[in-house]
Amino acid sequence: MQTEEKFDKILELVGPATLKNSFDHIQSAGIICNTGQLGSKWYIEEFDPIVEIKNNSFLTSFYSGNVSQQLIDELFSYIDAYQINVSPQRVFSLEQIPAAHSYIES
Repeated sequence: MQTEEKFDKILELVGPATLKNSFDHIQSAGIICNTGQLGSKWYIEEFDPIVEIKNNSFLTSFYSGNVSQQLIDELFSYIDAYQINVSPQRVFSLEQIPAAHSYIES
């Protein structure tokens, strides 16, 4: 990121290519969720979690490669059992991406 600003949450979609930079922009007790590897880099060289995960922050990840039909069925059962509304509140076009980001942040 080309900013001095710090954030309480960062959704890291580029992955190992930019993850260390994301740590430079996380606030104390902030959360970075690494969920993409769009940077065509698959691992981080010389990564020391104790040093890199600073500011009392957290690193989480999401990997969708191990989703099974059973897990999908459990998810839908949970949604049905607790009557969770999963309908989109609003739909944005590609041209409206900045407005979508503002909406999510509000």
